[in-house]
Amino acid sequence: MKVYRLLSILTTLLNNDLVSAKDLADKNEVSIKTIQRDIETLNMAGIPVFSEKGMRGGYGILDSYKFDTKLLSSFEVGVLNSILDGLRNIYDNKQLEVLWEKFEYALNSEPNNDRVPMKIDLSPWNHDESVSLKVKTLSDAIKNKLLLNIEYCNIEGISSKRQIEPYGLKMKSGRWYLNAYCLNRNEFRVFKVNRIVGLEITKQHFIEKDYNEFDNKKMRSNDSEKKILKFTNRSYPKVVDIFSDDEISILNEEYITVTTFLRNDAWLLSMILSFGNQVEVIEPESLMIDVKKMIRKMNNIYK
Repeated sequence: MKVYRLLSILTTLLNNDLVSAKDLADKNEVSIKTIQRDIETLNMAGIPVFSEKGMRGGYGILDSYKFDTKLLSSFEVGVLNSILDGLRNIYDNKQLEVLWEKFEYALNSEPNNDRVPMKIDLSPWNHDESVSLKVKTLSDAIKNKLLLNIEYCNIEGISSKRQIEPYGLKMKSGRWYLNAYCLNRNEFRVFKVNRIVGLEITKQHFIEKDYNEFDNKKMRSNDSEKKILKFTNRSYPKVVDIFSDDEISILNEEYITVTTFLRNDAWLLSMILSFGNQVEVIEPESLMIDVKKMIRKMNNIYK
């Protein structure tokens, strides 16, 4: 769209002293004549774009129009840069490039003498490029309100084909989740993106349902089942790496308990099993049953 191209040209000019028409054309995948018309549009909108001829010539913007970076301290610049780097690691989106470019001038032009004592990295340890591609595809489907055909693998490893209406993406604990309406089940569901093994965007549009009601109530109920786990004191160093202080309580000299509201998914099950005989599920019973099933399957392998 022209508006995004104009924003891209504007932010590129703000971030550089001079940019050639060819570089702008290559970046925006248009002709040099289109860039020249866009420059005229920017000038008509009151943006002071000038041109310089010659081998090292190009387009630029008067310094008086550029953002005053003195509004930001070097520490604030570093924090913003860390946040944007974290976003880049998990979400590759063309429209977000415009946002990043808008900040780039401020982030790079002010010397950062203050060391920022933090780095924001939202990506999981085992980053999967295929998940990033799925997130991009799902984002396009959500934006354009297009039905999706997916093949989904549940916690038991059983695959099923679904047709869904995608409504929103959410990242939690380094993992992407898709909120969608499943036409096969006729209800809103939450799908873990890395379990979507097949994904196809259709050309069929859908009319949005009352998604806010689901997001506020259904999601809350999905996460609301309390889980109580009893660990040996010997496992405490590992427990504090996973759970917060307010979830942990001392039971006695030998045991500690954890009260949490984590989703009952594959991660929770594998985490519990990773503690071996140092943990016991106190409640709910459904989680006890899942753990027992998995232990039986493991036992069958090592008969």
